[in-house]
Amino acid sequence: MFFEVFIAAVAAIFATFLVGKIAKAVFLASHRTAGRLIESVRWPLWCAAVLAILNLTQHVPAGTLLWQAPASLGLGLAGCYAYVLVKATYRTARILRARRNPAPS
Repeated sequence: MFFEVFIAAVAAIFATFLVGKIAKAVFLASHRTAGRLIESVRWPLWCAAVLAILNLTQHVPAGTLLWQAPASLGLGLAGCYAYVLVKATYRTARILRARRNPAPS
């Protein structure tokens, strides 16, 4: 059991490292948006891997792990993108409000 958990931890660390390197290479190849989108996968991937490792230590069946890992990855990505969308909407509204009501000089 320890060996399976150890291999899962090493695979999670390697996967997040590899995604970071790919994102940096894409970003530096002047594909800025694609690089940022790839970079945004790192933390949800890490969280999904930690969830899978914790479930491995609790002897959860493989069928449960098969749907839990992609579901947690998808929910993590949806949460990240929802945060970015709300932040961009708030910033846009603030900028438009400032343009409409300029400060008196």
